[in-house]
Amino acid sequence: MKDDKVSSTAFSVAQGILLVSRNGKTASLVNPLEKSFYEKILLASESGRKKWKQVQSPVFRFFVPFLERLMIPGLTVHYVLRKKAIEDFTRSALAKGAKQVVNLGAGFDSLAWRLCPEFPKVRFIEVDHPATHKVKKEALQAIGDVSKNLHLLDVDFNKDSLEKKLGKSAHFKPNLSTVFIIEGVLMYLDEDKIVALFDSLKKITSKGFRLVFTFITPDGEGKYTHGPLLSLYLKIKNEPLNWKINATDLKKFMGKNKIPLYAVVKSEDIFKKLMPQTKNVIVHDGEWIACADLKEQVKNPKK
Repeated sequence: MKDDKVSSTAFSVAQGILLVSRNGKTASLVNPLEKSFYEKILLASESGRKKWKQVQSPVFRFFVPFLERLMIPGLTVHYVLRKKAIEDFTRSALAKGAKQVVNLGAGFDSLAWRLCPEFPKVRFIEVDHPATHKVKKEALQAIGDVSKNLHLLDVDFNKDSLEKKLGKSAHFKPNLSTVFIIEGVLMYLDEDKIVALFDSLKKITSKGFRLVFTFITPDGEGKYTHGPLLSLYLKIKNEPLNWKINATDLKKFMGKNKIPLYAVVKSEDIFKKLMPQTKNVIVHDGEWIACADLKEQVKNPKK
């Protein structure tokens, strides 16, 4: 990402959710509050308004399924479903006493904004690139009445240390039980960097935490993982998928950081649970959602 460029993925996810909300078969998956939020997000910038105009176009909406088949079949529905899984894991942690939620690479996600009024004593911190946050801040100002427990922390992951940035933040408290969310990010990192990232989360917290993240499975493991043009597209954008792992190996991988894996879910199962009577809807099955729980750590125990 360029220093002054907003994440194109953040725009695409927001657009995808709105496309799902306009599809008769899947519209009920997106509640009115989410729909309104993402509309305002797109309308807050010139780039977003271009995406908004596409959402309004019947011709564009007609061709989206064909475009997805060439790239990532069922991706837009998957965006909505993976967010539902992340919200469920987050809510269950809050119900158990978590007092802080940190979303790493939050983009234009609506979860913290929606949960803030419901959990006024919980700290919600979104971490992302300054350029992306600039657009989001403008959108939040347009929405108005943003809860005081929502905080946006600017971090350029190519230059800044997450550990130092969070450590210096007046809003992040290391002694609170925390939920860390990492959605749609880890596949672009090398395995060593992921291990280092997970290790840094352990260093910056003295309480236990829940880690909710998404991961890509190896090619060929699912029916709707990728289309024939995906590799070419990623090559052109210079965004290779560096980390892939199957669900059966994930538990062993998490053992490298000694963070016990709690659960793994896929979008297809979520869709069947929420819409059991709905047929002929393709759901991307190449990215899964994982949840891991680390109990409270003992820092520098006396010998």
